[in-house]
Amino acid sequence: MSVYQQAISYRNSGISIIPLSYGTQIPAGKLLPQVPNHRVPGTTKGTFRPYREAIATEKEIHTWFAPRGRLNVGVVLGLVSDGLFILDFDMEARTS
Repeated sequence: MSVYQQAISYRNSGISIIPLSYGTQIPAGKLLPQVPNHRVPGTTKGTFRPYREAIATEKEIHTWFAPRGRLNVGVVLGLVSDGLFILDFDMEARTS
């Protein structure tokens, strides 16, 4: 299953998703809606805030993932995704 197909599957299951830069957990800002970047006047930055309240359309997901094979899928948790939450436990490696 391609990343695009996975993204559509999440959307069809009621899960809000966003594109992430490949191999990271960082939103792919250039693909997201742009807002003024107050740290660098005269520039913009990507924001995923709209996807905290509404699930991306199939057209948006197609634009993000269909032509690109090198993106990760980020899941937006909370009410927008029907209350979805995740518990993530990281354990330090033990050395003897």
